[in-house]
Amino acid sequence: DTFESNWNAYLGVNKKVVQLSRDNKTEEGMALLNGESQRLIKETMSTLDKLMELNVQGGDVAKEQGESAYQATRFWVMLGISMVVVAGILMAIVISRNISRSITAAVQVANKVAAGDLTSEVEVKGADEIGQLMLAMKGMNERLRTMVGQVTSSTSQLAAAVDQLSAVTSQTSKGMKTQQLETEKVATAMSE
Repeated sequence: DTFESNWNAYLGVNKKVVQLSRDNKTEEGMALLNGESQRLIKETMSTLDKLMELNVQGGDVAKEQGESAYQATRFWVMLGISMVVVAGILMAIVISRNISRSITAAVQVANKVAAGDLTSEVEVKGADEIGQLMLAMKGMNERLRTMVGQVTSSTSQLAAAVDQLSAVTSQTSKGMKTQQLETEKVATAMSE
């Protein structure tokens, strides 16, 4: 407000100086120019200098605030990125451990089946690829157990049949020996 009022006053005095010069009142115009006009222009320039200084100070404050905001934002962005990286690493560790455990369980089941142990129960956890593998291994283990049971049953039946055949063969052999003895007796009796 001070700048504007001083500037308007200076322009008013300047118009008077120009009018006095036109009216050939040069001495009055010079006195007004060197006196009132000079004082007003100096006050106006002083006010303008203060406004400029105030603007520079405001610019410095704004610069400091901007720098501070930049540093704070940079800190939070770096913190956020760091947290995302740490969370990603933790998730990778958890996922790899879960996969590793599932694969280890599948390998153990496969090793037991390969060693001939069909008595183990296969636990199926999840529906992912490893869960599907475990489900297939469970089905394979159960089918192998059923097949081995059938082979064992068939072997038992075959062993029983062999025992029966052996008993029949033994009886037949005894019967043939008895017949041979009878035949020899009849032949001896006939030759006498």
